[in-house]
Amino acid sequence: MSNVSLPLSKPTDQPLIERLELAALLLGGALVGLGVVMWVAANWDDLGKFGRFWLVGGVLGLSALTSAALPRVRVATTLTGVLAIGGLLALFGQTYQSGADPWQLFALWAALALPWTLAARHDASWSLWTIVVFAGLSLWLFAQTGRMSSPPLQLLLPPWLAGGVIVFLFSPWSGLDRWIGRTDWTFRLAAVLWLIFVAGTAVPSIVHGRTGIIIGFLGLGFACGLLWLMARLPKRDAIVMSAATLAIDVMLLTGLIRSMAFGRGGGFEFLTIGLIAAGIVAASAMILLKLIRGDALQSISFKAADVKDGDAPQWPVAVVSGIGALLAAIPLLVFVGIVFGVMLEKGPGTYVVGGLLVAGATVMLQKAKAISFSQQLAFIGLTTGLILFGFGAFRDMPSGMAALFMAAIVTGLFAVVPSGWIRGLLGMAAATFVTMAVATFISSIVHAGKSGWRFRWLGDASIFRLAWMTTAAGAAAALYGLRRVPSGEPRGQALTSFAGGAAVAALLGLMAAAGPTFLMSATWAPAAARLGTGGEAGTFAAFAQAGSLLCALAGAALLWQARPDFGSKAGMAIVLAAVILSVFVPALGPVLLLLAAAWIADRKAILILAVFAALWIIGAFYYWLGWPLQQKAMLLVALGIGIGAVAWATGPGLAKTPRAALPATLTSSLVAAALILASAAATGGLTAKGISEKEAILTGGTRVFMALAPVDPRSLMQGDFMALRFALPDMSKAPSPQSGATLYAVGTVDDRGVITLTGVSPVLPTLAGNQSAFLLSVKNGRWLLGTDAWFFKEGTAQTWASARFGEFRVAKDGQAILVGMADEQLKALK
Repeated sequence: MSNVSLPLSKPTDQPLIERLELAALLLGGALVGLGVVMWVAANWDDLGKFGRFWLVGGVLGLSALTSAALPRVRVATTLTGVLAIGGLLALFGQTYQSGADPWQLFALWAALALPWTLAARHDASWSLWTIVVFAGLSLWLFAQTGRMSSPPLQLLLPPWLAGGVIVFLFSPWSGLDRWIGRTDWTFRLAAVLWLIFVAGTAVPSIVHGRTGIIIGFLGLGFACGLLWLMARLPKRDAIVMSAATLAIDVMLLTGLIRSMAFGRGGGFEFLTIGLIAAGIVAASAMILLKLIRGDALQSISFKAADVKDGDAPQWPVAVVSGIGALLAAIPLLVFVGIVFGVMLEKGPGTYVVGGLLVAGATVMLQKAKAISFSQQLAFIGLTTGLILFGFGAFRDMPSGMAALFMAAIVTGLFAVVPSGWIRGLLGMAAATFVTMAVATFISSIVHAGKSGWRFRWLGDASIFRLAWMTTAAGAAAALYGLRRVPSGEPRGQALTSFAGGAAVAALLGLMAAAGPTFLMSATWAPAAARLGTGGEAGTFAAFAQAGSLLCALAGAALLWQARPDFGSKAGMAIVLAAVILSVFVPALGPVLLLLAAAWIADRKAILILAVFAALWIIGAFYYWLGWPLQQKAMLLVALGIGIGAVAWATGPGLAKTPRAALPATLTSSLVAAALILASAAATGGLTAKGISEKEAILTGGTRVFMALAPVDPRSLMQGDFMALRFALPDMSKAPSPQSGATLYAVGTVDDRGVITLTGVSPVLPTLAGNQSAFLLSVKNGRWLLGTDAWFFKEGTAQTWASARFGEFRVAKDGQAILVGMADEQLKALK
């Protein structure tokens, strides 16, 4: 997918050894911090309430002291400290369940972590901080409206502008390098997250709301502005510019479909949309490629002759054109469906129309110039034809046979299509279809042939992982075998593009197989979060673990053979930790193999994606249900401490380098130490104050019970929980929920202590002896009484299945804390 060269140092290059030592420290600090958060989520009852606070607080304090006293490990220990802050805040919210909004936790987390990141002055620390900030912005918007789609403009602008400010602060234009260090990757991460946020909220608004036109134009303005600013830099960033171009295309195509697809033009209206969409995608790909190549803004033209297929990195064009083609194929599919109608539903008509589109597109592609309108239109036609072929194949054949049929067609097209970036996308498609066929074959074995080569493997993620593992191993072997293909060898370059596409598909598939990563909602992929623990699933889970280990060992062998630097103590520690983790995280082994193959084959884009995939998969370990959280926590903490110790005690690298020779990000300073210690003290003080206030409510608050209706999903950060819903009184006269509004729910308490809510009041009313008032809060665009969740220790869900009432302690000012669950007879559940 990419011809970008990655400069690799010589085997004895000292800077690489030092980078490995720093990477070992960073990995160790991150693993320890993630383990601490898992420990909190495990919620060990035998530690007691304050024992848990002392445990996490101790980790935070130790991280602060180490960061302040030992600047050589500050980058790593600040990662641990920042994660410990999040764990401490999560523990507070888990212990005193008062229904605080998640965005408040993330906002406070970002504020308390800021001094640590300023002291570290490193990309890794700033990247973690950026993720926390954007998670908070998304949660804030969701809390105000209860949805991410079609929010009003006055609620959308603040997080958009705040995200833009974050992007600017880390950008080359801010001039803050002296204060925050080099933040190249943080800038890329912030820009991509911001563009996803802008486009992701603008697109639903364009589709649904009347104000969508204004929001769409604003979103386009932000994305175009960032692209324009990037184009003025002497050094262009392909990642940010590609993300901006893709966001522009998505918003433009959405607006085009929204404005033209609801008229009275019939099928030809959709054909017009498809043609215009092809022009938009072609123009944007051409502009992007020329900007990355370094053309001046005033010299950019739309002549295809100005662009050659191999004169710039292929992956930006592949990303922009591939996703754009899928979007543009939608109106063309609608047009084909309207014109041919019933002919496509049954019989050979689907294959005839699809074959004509594929044949015509192939002829056009052979004659079209690189990144021209005709090439983009032909590729969109090719995509449409392949979709029709796929529809017919999966309609008429068993799933496995249909997948093999499509893989054969896509591979055949690779042999006749001349463009490198299209070959890469065909490689992705072929790898996906082959994986589907392999998974179906494995599923047929599991079900003793009863599946009939039909898909039955999605319920067992281990089969999904095993199939992608097979594809990843094949892609890695191809990359390694083609690593010395001469630049002028057309057939070798074609195979390299095809293999690169397969590698990208495998990496994305393995990420999907791993499930949601840390700080993401686990409900996005519940099936993928389970390794499979019983019967047939357990058998293939063992195969997946064994295959992951073999892939990881193969990747380690490749790295040690090609780069002796990985034989250093720090390199050995990183590789050994990755191999150990690959046993427990089966999607990780094949990613490490692809990472090694991409490094050796000098494929920078694939290498970057592999590193990102590895981090994603390690974070997804949090949500894997095959192990209790406390055991996962102990494994990560042990590995993190071991890696950090090895890196610290290593030979001629970071630990023994004279202080004057260290990079600026690691220099010792009293200011940095003071920032860290002040933040740790502030975190401890705020936590202590919050504990004191909540304990006062627990000891002096009125005891009341309220009926509830629980469900049982998995939490964002705090382990397991029941989602709660408490019935509110008549809300017809209540003000609309908005941040900062005040409202009380008033009720009567019977002799058993059960409260029945009777009304609401904007001010705290005077209460009779048998009355109580709850201060309501606004969450997800609605009024909330108390809390919407009850957190409990992992693995104890059955204990709470009989819960029918929530037990509260309510203070005189209406603040309430949920302290327990009770059954029908009001007997406390423990």
